[in-house]
Amino acid sequence: MTHFGILCPAAIGHLNPMCALGRELQRRGHRVTLFHMPDVQTKVQKAGLEFYTIGEAEFPLGSLEPMYKHLGEMSGLPALRFTISWLEKETVMLFREVPEALSKVGIEALLVDQVTPAGGTIADFVNIPFVTVCNALLTNREEAVPP
Repeated sequence: MTHFGILCPAAIGHLNPMCALGRELQRRGHRVTLFHMPDVQTKVQKAGLEFYTIGEAEFPLGSLEPMYKHLGEMSGLPALRFTISWLEKETVMLFREVPEALSKVGIEALLVDQVTPAGGTIADFVNIPFVTVCNALLTNREEAVPP
């Protein structure tokens, strides 16, 4: 069967559905590994999925909760700037670490949350198929697709 990799944000609203999808794929005989920062390892392993740590330098254990707390205290442009900075930092890390990690673990196909746009590019770069998963309202950034 196929060894699927999962890339998604660390937010519960993205992790929970991706873990459910991963468990269903396992039930059907596939192997599933989720790639993320150390703070989500326990949740992913409790869900029964394999976990591969990435982003330890940028997002050390214990850094996720303070970032969400800080973001929750913000609004308007400062919150938007903080979010963009966070996503940029995460995207740079994904491009740097994930291609090698996918190869090392033997990922054959990638499941990419729609708000992790680096995932599709990474899959193309390492020449594996990918599926974009929409866990919320569709966010399609292609010019040819209407909003």
